[in-house]
Amino acid sequence: LHQPSELLFSWCSHLLLLSPGGRVSYFGETGDACHEIKEHFSQFNLYPTQNQNPADFFLDCCTSSNTNDLDQGVPEGYKESQSHKELQNQLDSGLVPRVEPQSLAWYQKLFPCFTKPVDHEEGEIVPPRYDSKYAQNLLVQWTYIISRNVRTWWRSPLPIF
Repeated sequence: LHQPSELLFSWCSHLLLLSPGGRVSYFGETGDACHEIKEHFSQFNLYPTQNQNPADFFLDCCTSSNTNDLDQGVPEGYKESQSHKELQNQLDSGLVPRVEPQSLAWYQKLFPCFTKPVDHEEGEIVPPRYDSKYAQNLLVQWTYIISRNVRTWWRSPLPIF
């Protein structure tokens, strides 16, 4: 959301702030009246004014040219912050454990009804399993593309000269 109202902003659980150029200025939880985020921006001498909408304050912080004690701008300061390092460690360890799919015989790929269901414990997080790197096979993709193009042409045909 770009410049949400204060009510919409209070419903958000996480916040991703981008500086000009698409550089990350902050990513994290918004809980506790955004205290952690405001503390992060305080190292750049950026403080909200009285009754300022938090969304407006964070947008001002993203476009600010202030630097911290290490002479880093807002995006560079976040990249060196502890919260960024914790996020990187969490992403590197994986949010959902990686499971390598078992290879299936040709008839099981062609007819999924011949595959045995995999038993899982209740409450276990199981990542989705795909038989190939594509969501649909080539014939299905081709059919959808051709039908879409025919529909587009039918609705607005090009003049033939």
